[in-house]
Amino acid sequence: MAKATDDTHNPLRMCFENSEPKQAQIARAVKILLELLDKPENPTMMKRWAQLLQPFSGEQLATAFNAVALTSNGWPTLGNITDQVLEAEWAEESVWMYQALRRHSTDWHDRDAVYSQLKRVPGGKMDEFLPQTIITPAVPAPVIPPRLVAAITLMGGGALKDGLRELAKHPACHAYQWDAAEASKMAFQVNRDFRSAWLAVRKRELGGPR
Repeated sequence: MAKATDDTHNPLRMCFENSEPKQAQIARAVKILLELLDKPENPTMMKRWAQLLQPFSGEQLATAFNAVALTSNGWPTLGNITDQVLEAEWAEESVWMYQALRRHSTDWHDRDAVYSQLKRVPGGKMDEFLPQTIITPAVPAPVIPPRLVAAITLMGGGALKDGLRELAKHPACHAYQWDAAEASKMAFQVNRDFRSAWLAVRKRELGGPR
């Protein structure tokens, strides 16, 4: 298990808070990670990880390295780092997509503003009303990020619209209450299929040109 670190001066996070080139930052983080885990220095490992982890941001890597340092019981692997990064990406993007689909439905339309009820002008004519106030402003339908478009299209067998319909089966995409058992089952199935499609797209991205 990793040695305890000083939260106010975390050496792994600080590796990514300087102006060094990304490869140098990663190599330094690998070196410190091995020290924290009581493992011998491995220059080849430092070099290879520095090359392969470049697609990820410094913030992502800082969080992942910290997590591995605090939870690893053995020799760290590249997968330990990338699993942390991908899990965080998936959590953020899937929640965004479910919430957006709940607002904009499978037609992906703008959400109209909600106004207060009409009220007549006191002492006025029958057709004279006070101006309505906006209770909830209109929400334009956002652009779906390319990665999510690709994953949902894959989930829909090649059609984005069909993928959105499949995704909309998730209980989080609806305001009404479901039977608890059925909701849990449907959430598991949709989440499983969406995650599988998302991972396929993400791995394809990582395997492409740097």
